[in-house]
Amino acid sequence: MSLAPFVERLKRLARLTEQDERALHQLPFAKRHIDKGRDAIIKGEAPSYLYVILDGWAGRYNLRPNGSRRMTGYLLPGDFCGIHAVCHAPMDHSITALTNCSLAKIELANFNALATDSPAISRALWQAKLIDEATLRTWLVNSTDALRTIAHLLCELEARLIPDAMDNERKLELPITQEQLGDALGITPVHVNRIMRQLRERGLATVHQGALHIPDLAALRKEASFDPSYLHPTHASKV
Repeated sequence: MSLAPFVERLKRLARLTEQDERALHQLPFAKRHIDKGRDAIIKGEAPSYLYVILDGWAGRYNLRPNGSRRMTGYLLPGDFCGIHAVCHAPMDHSITALTNCSLAKIELANFNALATDSPAISRALWQAKLIDEATLRTWLVNSTDALRTIAHLLCELEARLIPDAMDNERKLELPITQEQLGDALGITPVHVNRIMRQLRERGLATVHQGALHIPDLAALRKEASFDPSYLHPTHASKV
């Protein structure tokens, strides 16, 4: 398995040269498998490496004082985590595998050398961090209305997974549970189920056997008041 998902992700964040792409593909990495439900990085660790998601879904999370989990971000193929290592800071959250995951472990020294030589790669790294922060702020702002919150999250996942699709009907993988959706939004699984039923009855979205079907993306985006600008979908600025 190659670093292709990672390279494609960075290409959406900065305008990479052919030399940048070759250097990224040549980065040495160790492949690691994490079973569903297991942690890849634990809060408080100070990793000397970055993890790239090659396959599967992972999530950032923190524990509340009562022990319940609050998801603070989804990590999809091509995403990376452990950016705290760049600043030599301990992790302020944990990373868990929401599905079985294949990860690429890239030593920080190797990645730093590459980022130092390429302003575009360095820019992509920090652009990704800005998007993570903007995403979390958006989740917090939307948290007052459960239906709009879930509709907005489905639109966000669609925009991240198939950003270049042109048709209005969408079908995509959604391999996470209603409990995991609720963990991200502060909503109980029972409430998530109720909202998903409403979306299905209104013909806006259906989730079945790990797949999301959006018959009319424009209608779902209107329901959610979804503006994808916080995801910076317009591709890279010029070097």
